[in-house]
Amino acid sequence: MQHVRPKIAIVHVNTVPEGIFEEFRLATTTPEVEVQVIAVEPPGPMAGLEWLMPAFVTGFVASAYFGGFFQEMGKDHYVLLKEQLKKLYPKVAGPETPEIRVVGTKGKVNEVQPYSLYFSLMGEAPNGLRLKLLLKKQVAPAEYERCVDVFLDLLKDMNSGNVSDIVRRRFESVVPMGRTILVVYDESLDEVVPIDPRTGELRR
Repeated sequence: MQHVRPKIAIVHVNTVPEGIFEEFRLATTTPEVEVQVIAVEPPGPMAGLEWLMPAFVTGFVASAYFGGFFQEMGKDHYVLLKEQLKKLYPKVAGPETPEIRVVGTKGKVNEVQPYSLYFSLMGEAPNGLRLKLLLKKQVAPAEYERCVDVFLDLLKDMNSGNVSDIVRRRFESVVPMGRTILVVYDESLDEVVPIDPRTGELRR
């Protein structure tokens, strides 16, 4: 049977230069870990909630990453992955990051947009759901790094079945939209928690 390699990807709109992700790809690719940088066409007009729309740049971690490879020898790579995602900060979340605005009918688009539509992190849970981490616009470097740590730790715990009862009930209470659950970093809890895409209410 063919071995399915763990997968990490950077998916970006093709107007974003692919070369800015080359260091990330080279640093994280190993014989056991397939890393792809994928360019896609810019999105056309879309109807729906803007937080659920694809970001211009998305860092993606598949559920398979936390499988047998991770249990046997992947913990060093996990540390490397965190480091490399953090190094992307000035390119995807720093002060020079382009601001993406959504144009839509008044009342259907948030006039004050607290979260970046340019960059997000996404990861798979073992049940086929995807978690999409929304990051604050112009997020501070220290908070960005903490977001990376806590989000990846949540994915690891979910995929290894090690979440606490509180976390499990928190996510079971959420109805996914398009098999996606939106999450944000809650500084008061130092945890990643679901957010209601319609109201912006955090599910603590």
